[in-house]
Amino acid sequence: MQESKGPEDLLGYPRAHQSRKQGALFNFLPNLSRDGKHVAFCVRRGGMYELWKKSLLDGREAPIIADEHSRVGAQWSPDGMQLVYSRQKSSEAKSHQMMIWSSQTHNEEPLTMLSGMFAYDWSLDGASLLSSSQATSDTKEEIWLLPVAAAPHAETAARKTTLLA
Repeated sequence: MQESKGPEDLLGYPRAHQSRKQGALFNFLPNLSRDGKHVAFCVRRGGMYELWKKSLLDGREAPIIADEHSRVGAQWSPDGMQLVYSRQKSSEAKSHQMMIWSSQTHNEEPLTMLSGMFAYDWSLDGASLLSSSQATSDTKEEIWLLPVAAAPHAETAARKTTLLA
C-alpha cells in the first residue's frame, strides 16, 4: 500500500513535528531552509545522532559530517548557507557545544567554547543567534544573543539575560 503524499508529508515525515521509524533508522527534528531547497534532519543510527541534509530539488540526501560526535537541533541560516547545531561526543553526555557548518566549505567550527549551549533561531540578517545555556547546580538557565562573526569565542561579545524560573 502506497502512502499518500499530501503537503503534511512532503519531506517524507507524517508531520513536521512527528517522527517516522524506517528500518534501523529513526528520523526526527527536520528544519527546512528558508529558500525551501534543503532540509536538515537528525537520524538515530547505531546509538548515534547524525545530522543529514536532503536536497528538495533532486532528492539526494547524505550525512553532513560522519564521525564520533552526535549532532542535533539544526537551524538553517537565513541565506541557507550555514547550519548551527549542538554537537557532543557520545561518551560525554553533558558536553554539548554549539557548532556552525558551512555549505560552501563543508567544515564545521565552534561558535562558542562554552558547553551546554543550544541554538533556537537566527536573526533575520544572519548576524546573531538566539541561544540558551543549560542550568547547572551553580547557575540558572540563560538566554544569549551570540554574534556569529565572533566565532569561536562568541560568548565574549554576547548579550545575555538570566531566566528567573
